[in-house]
Amino acid sequence: MAWRAADRSWNGLGKTRFGGFFFVCEACMAKNFLLYAACLSGLIGTASAAEEWTRVGALGDTPAHVSAQLPLSDQQNRGDWVPDPQFSDEFNGSTLDTSRWHLVAPGKPEEGIGPAPSVFVHENATVSDGLLKIVFRKQQVPFMKGNPDFAYTTALVRSQERTRYGYYETRAKAMDSGASSGFFLHWTGLPDNATEIDIFEIGGRTTHPEFDRAYHMHAHVWRTPISDQHIDVGKAWMAPWRLAEDYHVYGFDWSAEKLVWYVDGVKVREAPNTHWFFPMQLIFDSEAMWAWFGPVDDAYLPSTFNIDYVRVWRHAD
Repeated sequence: MAWRAADRSWNGLGKTRFGGFFFVCEACMAKNFLLYAACLSGLIGTASAAEEWTRVGALGDTPAHVSAQLPLSDQQNRGDWVPDPQFSDEFNGSTLDTSRWHLVAPGKPEEGIGPAPSVFVHENATVSDGLLKIVFRKQQVPFMKGNPDFAYTTALVRSQERTRYGYYETRAKAMDSGASSGFFLHWTGLPDNATEIDIFEIGGRTTHPEFDRAYHMHAHVWRTPISDQHIDVGKAWMAPWRLAEDYHVYGFDWSAEKLVWYVDGVKVREAPNTHWFFPMQLIFDSEAMWAWFGPVDDAYLPSTFNIDYVRVWRHAD
């Protein structure tokens, strides 16, 4: 396989982390996409032929959260889970832990500034009261004044390192406005390979009331070495309650064979893994999604996406 060990200080494309080690795809460095494709085929193995399934109706009985050391959906530890401290955070301090997290801000074209009409700013992501708080507000920042396309500010927090297969869990309360609350995986760091897995995208108070109950779960392929065709494998589970009304525990099990989503410890969706094999960064953010959720009603701003914790586990083997 065309991967070799890399020094931690190497910051180019193609660096990724498996366990405690970093590797560089030599095909990526050489921009030899034939080798790159061979490298990909060696990584992915064989995907499961499992069918897609999405829950219809209420969750039914939900498991008790007896141990914080295990995923809510697997309190018996049938998966032989081991916590990964690099990607887990209880947000108990007073500042964001920059050894784990990076705040995206304007001025860096490779990071983006946020989808119009909102722009990412550092001030809108804070840690206090045991929570990571991401705020969406009506505000024009100095460097965007005079540009009517950007009249709101928000924030995006992403992991410093990339992560792959494992179980991802957060306890969170979506913001009670038409801005999104998002928890997802994105940015492989590889040239001509762009994928994304949305653990959730929630609109708390949209112009479409049914969306306020929709738990959106999508997996995207934006680009591969041989195609720019957009692939979207996604569904929504319709909750019996508005998702922004209270805190809920959201889980996601990512393996080479399948993708499985959970709400309050109960499975709500399963799909075969057909494309999502490379490590990505773990992200919390809020965005303006006018075309999807409708324009935000300014009367509900500022609004806050509250994240109590994020916990990540790997299989012991």
